[in-house]
Parts: sequence; C-alpha cells; structure tokens
Amino acid sequence: MARFRNITVNSTAGTVEVGPGLTWDEVYTELESVGVVVIGGRIAGVGVAGLLLGAGYSYKSSQFGLGIDNIVGIEVVLPNGTFTTVTSKDEDLWFALRGGMNNFGIVTKFTLKSFPQGQVWAGTLVYSPDQLDAFNQAFSKVAQNNDTKAALVGEFAYTSEAVSPTGFVFYDAPTPPAGLFDDLLAIPTVSSDVSTRSFADFVLSTNSTNPPPILRGFNSGVSLTQYTPAILNVLANETLFWGNKLTPLDTNVSVGIALEPFNSGVFSHGSDSAFPPDRSHALFPSAIGYAWSNASLDENHGANVSDASPYINYALFDTPVELLYGENLPRLRAIKKEIDPEDVMGLAGASSHSIS
Repeated sequence: MARFRNITVNSTAGTVEVGPGLTWDEVYTELESVGVVVIGGRIAGVGVAGLLLGAGYSYKSSQFGLGIDNIVGIEVVLPNGTFTTVTSKDEDLWFALRGGMNNFGIVTKFTLKSFPQGQVWAGTLVYSPDQLDAFNQAFSKVAQNNDTKAALVGEFAYTSEAVSPTGFVFYDAPTPPAGLFDDLLAIPTVSSDVSTRSFADFVLSTNSTNPPPILRGFNSGVSLTQYTPAILNVLANETLFWGNKLTPLDTNVSVGIALEPFNSGVFSHGSDSAFPPDRSHALFPSAIGYAWSNASLDENHGANVSDASPYINYALFDTPVELLYGENLPRLRAIKKEIDPEDVMGLAGASSHSIS
C-alpha cells in the first residue's frame, strides 16, 4: 500500500482524504501547515490503515472518540473486485469495516473529519526506578481527571533488575489548567521535554530509538476499566517478574507494559461498529510487549486476558475472535459471508484475526 500516499484537504467540507500507505506522523506534519488535524495514532511510524481498521485510539479520543468514529467515507476494493466508497448509508459494510480489520476488502482511501489544531502542551517524563511508587500514585490520580482535552500514557520498562516508569502527558491547548498534571510534574525526573509545541512535533518526539538486534517477539494487550495504584503495582510487578526471569537467559530481552487511560465517555462519540463490541462502558487498553533473540525462549511467552475485549490492534495473533468481537461476531460473519463467500481475503492472509 506504500503508493497510496495522498493527502487532500477539503476545508469547505471539513474533511481530509488520507491514503492508507502513510504513517500518522506524515499526516500530521502535512496538515500542520493548514492548521488542522485528524484523529489518528499517537506514535511516529504507526500506519494509517492498520490503526483505523482496528478502531484507533488517539490523544484526542476523550474529546472526539476513536479513529473510526471520525471516518466519513472508506474507499475500498471488495473481494469480488468491485470498487466502492462506503459511508454511513451502507449499514452493514460501514459497521464491519470500522474495527473489523481487513476481513472485508482492501482500503485505498479514508475520508476523515478534520479539526482545527493549534499548539499543544505535551512531552515525555522519564523517571528512575526509585520513583515507581510515587509515579503509580500520581498516575492513578491524574488518570481520573474529567478534562477531555487531557491525555495521559504511561509505560513500565524493565531495566537492570528494576522497573523504570515513563509518563507521556498531553493537553490540547498551549497550557493546561493549573494543577491538572502537578502530581506527575512534582516527581523528580531523569529527563523531561514537556513544553508548548506543535501536535506533529510531539508525535515525532515519541519515535522509538533503534532497538537491539531482537529477532523474535510479540505484542499483546489487556483491557482495563481503571488504573488504581493497586492495579499499577500489579502491572509493574509483572514487568519485573518477567524481566528477571528472562534476562539471565537472553541479554536482548525487552519487557514493557503501556498504560492508556481515557475519559469514561470515550466510546460515546460514534455509532455501532465491529469494535468495540459494547459501547456502554469504556475500556482502557494496556499494551504488553516482549522481545527476545534466543529461540529457546519462544515457549516462555504467553498472555492471559480477561473477559474484557482486548484492543484489536494489541491483541495477540491467536486471541479468539469471540473475545475480540463478542456479540458482534454473528453479524460480522453474516456480512463476511455475503461480501466474501469464497473467503478471498482469508486466503490472501488478510488478517490474523479472520472471522471466517
């Protein structure tokens, strides 16, 4: 899809056409010159199509919902070769394509709502392991705020027999309200680049550095309904446990867990879609990442998930689709049978989460 890289702004309609071959930081950088933004990914290098087809959390999701809640149209080639544009008038495909991954065709263009975008207050706060308890208390408190312009992401990373916490803070204005992030800002940091800056600049600053020569790995995730200090302690302890267990066997082991709270109304901004299977209550994704180079460790890695539907873009490849889509699965399978009776997309290896 690398050739599908168009970006077309329609200021009259308040939309932007975006090619699926782009990354979100490329989109944000291009749109910065015209003072608008679309609802998309939070880290440099994340692709447009994958994030949107899997629902798409954003720094602005508490304000405007998921990425799929801000799609106006989807240009797609169906499995029978038909070229069409799907909108809210196309009830079944509109439902299926928004969160149903690429089980229903090949997307060639998204038309997205655009929003005015000025400077934001944002940055990364890196803490030493001895600040873990203070971080957990502060993160939990800040995560409970009801200001939809605020966003927060945390990370636990295993380093040298300890867990190092990191916080990514965001406010959709040049300065946040007094006191909103004070608990996190009061903790001594190893480094901080929090400042007033452009939206694109912040996203670009989160680009990961070159990793060690890791050859194997997986990302998975669980969904939570809150981040209490007790839950954060459990997640930090899991990070420490697996880091201590695996590092002696492989010096290239990397273990990390991401923490992603949102406003409780994050799912209230859109209509029914393949994901989430239930919009009546919020689910906060926690990404779990392991990487290693020693093939003998392959059997040591696994993930247990609760009954809460994991975020599709974080779900391990063998996560049951029943857990991902819940009560939406029968409808999705009926749409799939009508649109793709010969399972062309499945035979093409379109998705590890095939609903066939």
